[in-house]
Parts: sequence; C-alpha cells; structure tokens
Amino acid sequence: MTEERVDELMALFDDEAVRVVVRPLVEELADVEDRIREVKKLPLIRVHPTDPSIQKSTAAGRLYHTLLAKQTDIVRMLLRQLGKSGDDGEDSPLRAYLRTLERRA
Repeated sequence: MTEERVDELMALFDDEAVRVVVRPLVEELADVEDRIREVKKLPLIRVHPTDPSIQKSTAAGRLYHTLLAKQTDIVRMLLRQLGKSGDDGEDSPLRAYLRTLERRA
C-alpha cells in the first residue's frame, strides 16, 4: 500500500522541481501512516488489574502519539507546498483525501 499511497500523493504536485523536494516527505508520510496502522492494533493503555481507575500509557501508546504528531507535521509541510494553509475555506485534494481516511478509521 505504501507505494500506491506515495504515487497518489505525488500526483497532487504539478511542478517537477517541487516533486523532487517533497518526495522524501511523501515517502515518510506513507511510512508513518503504515506504522500508525500497526501500532493501533496494540494496546495503548494498561489498566490496573484491581483498580480500573488507574491507567497507564503503554510504550505503544506513547509511540502512537509520537507518530501522530510526526504525521501532522508532515501533512502541514505538504499543505504549505501545495499553497493551502487550510485557512482559505477551499478544500485541497490532499485535505479531502485525509478526510476520507479519517472516516475509514
């Protein structure tokens, strides 16, 4: 799925010079998305066996939050390259695609 995702995102960029620059970011984003899917399969919090009100984040939970922050940062950088800050009210193709991904999850 990663290569399909990279191709899909790269299709959003028209200028070849920009494509060369953003390709590593797009590949990293696809990798982070794959890793997030894998980490989400693991338990993110550990509940105390006798007192359910005591909960702790697992290593997978901490990794999930780190990966999510990284994904957000990369998406912001890509949106800037597309010339879309998200404040103009228009829906970029990347933002529309991200919304469809959120609906699936």
